[in-house]
Amino acid sequence: MSKHTWIIGRTTALALFAFVAGAQIGCDNSCYSDLTCPSLVLVGGSGGGGGAGGSAEPGCPEDPIDGLVPESCGIWVSASLGVDTNPGTQALPLRSITAAVGLALTGPRRIYACGEVYEESVTLPAGVSLFGGFTCAGQWAFVDKAALATIAPLKPEIALRLGPGQGASLIGDVEVIARDAKVPGDSSIAVFALPGSVAAILRARIVAGDGADGMDGEDGKNNGAAAKKGIDGVDGADACAMEPGIGGASVFLECEDGSSTGGQGGNGGEQFANDGAEGQVAPAPNPQGFGLGGSGEAFLPCTGGLSGAHGANGDEGKGASTKGRLTIQGVLGASGEDGASGVPGQGGGGGGASRGKASCGAAPHGGPGGGSGGSGGCGGRGGKGGQAGGSAIGLASLSDGIRLDDVVLHVGNGGNGGNGGTSQPGGQGGLPGLGGAGLGGNEPIESACPGGAGGYGGHGGNGGGGHGGHVACFAATKGLYPSRNALWCEWGLAGAGGHGGDPGWAAGVGQPGQYDETLTLDP
Repeated sequence: MSKHTWIIGRTTALALFAFVAGAQIGCDNSCYSDLTCPSLVLVGGSGGGGGAGGSAEPGCPEDPIDGLVPESCGIWVSASLGVDTNPGTQALPLRSITAAVGLALTGPRRIYACGEVYEESVTLPAGVSLFGGFTCAGQWAFVDKAALATIAPLKPEIALRLGPGQGASLIGDVEVIARDAKVPGDSSIAVFALPGSVAAILRARIVAGDGADGMDGEDGKNNGAAAKKGIDGVDGADACAMEPGIGGASVFLECEDGSSTGGQGGNGGEQFANDGAEGQVAPAPNPQGFGLGGSGEAFLPCTGGLSGAHGANGDEGKGASTKGRLTIQGVLGASGEDGASGVPGQGGGGGGASRGKASCGAAPHGGPGGGSGGSGGCGGRGGKGGQAGGSAIGLASLSDGIRLDDVVLHVGNGGNGGNGGTSQPGGQGGLPGLGGAGLGGNEPIESACPGGAGGYGGHGGNGGGGHGGHVACFAATKGLYPSRNALWCEWGLAGAGGHGGDPGWAAGVGQPGQYDETLTLDP
């Protein structure tokens, strides 16, 4: 694992709290460093003397490290000794921090937790403070970092959310652990500062697990089969069978992404022989004459319909290149592009008819009809883009009111991006219908002409690979990084980008994740 360390100097807890509270207490920057601000107590408190952020009644220190904490200063929590229906005193503590937050919103806005493991995800509104560092036995002695209160939910989720509220929060002597993500593409984020949150975190350890690998994109193939085959053309009527001899009916194939129609065969009468119809959908322009209908017999014998054009292949999906976004839902990584579906092949043209004659005798004198063209095959489905790998983030921030001091961060690995799905081959074109049979004898009737074959459907495009998951001590949108003093951060490896459905196409590979102490994402 790579390591990075900040040693920016240490501040006292009171000065640190003054930083996050500055907007409310009316101090300018010049007074923070020497503690000469006229007041370091936040306004807007509830419950008598309990100010926002837990500002103290006389005798209640802002930070337990500054002096003895009387029982009346806040709500007390013990995972081993507490019950959530208790009043939250030292004698009758609550079991969960979440229950304590509910009481703190209407009472003393401080929570004191003994150094145990709390298997829950916690949301702490601005103005409610949380302190670990207390022993659970005896007189609830404060031993600061020797008894960190550990917030470690059992399932993979954000362990600590800092929410909006009235005032600012001070959070000290805690450990926050987010487990490895398990759902494909999910991130592991230990602390998430939501918009409007204001907090200082000190004497803490923040641990984020590994992001999960992204899911591979779905293949375009359906059980390994090519796209739907075109419909075969219909044979034309034989000579002397009807008046006139009807050409083979056009055939129509509906596809997921378009359709294809084989051209109808020409009709043959005693005095005329029609041309076959053009197969659809005809390319434009069409200088090569794909799918044109054959000519009916006139001075020259009939001609067959021409084969339809093959459908165009779908565009290949590119690998993910954008870093993704940071929203209140978390890190939204970038997936690879989906491959586009192939275009259905053009239907073949209908065959030209031949003329009938009186040699049919008493039978109808209609000539044989031309065969219809086969429809084109359907285009193949594109492969879906691979999903982004999940990120590993110590603290993600959508707030400009967060400060950290004496904090150690351990961040895991980013998940690999999912591979793009492979494409589906286009379907084979339909076979042409045969022209109706002629008649021999003294005045022979020539057989009618066949239709053209349908074109193959275009192959689908392959999906692009997903972006690799990021690794960062801090992730934020532009300008919202926390202020930091005396930190140590250790982080793992970023995830690799997934390859495209065609592994040999360089543009189909997703970009690898970034790894650094800070990561800027779009909102």
